Amino acid sequence: MSLLFDAHLAPALPQILAIEFPGSRHVGDLGLSASDRAIWEFALQNGLVVVTKDADFENIVLLHAPPGKVIRLTMGNCRTSDVADCLISARSEIMDFISAQDESLLLIP
Repeated sequence: MSLLFDAHLAPALPQILAIEFPGSRHVGDLGLSASDRAIWEFALQNGLVVVTKDADFENIVLLHAPPGKVIRLTMGNCRTSDVADCLISARSEIMDFISAQDESLLLIP
């Protein structure tokens, strides 16, 4: 499963993380609206895991998951490189989360 970065995260992340998370995309590259619901539906239809800083996705997960998955980054404002480093450091945890059929939300500080 690849990652889908929402509009509040840098468009460069899929390229920066191409080795660790191949096939990842950014909503801006796909022409998706910033609507949480549109992002959620696209991710479900395309087997992607949403990566976001938006707390609203926690509510979507509670209402509509599984099968959808969301990784919510709880860090505050930071550089794109900090986000990338965080995701690389958590790669093992992320891969376990993706493999777990009964988990829909992963919080990463």
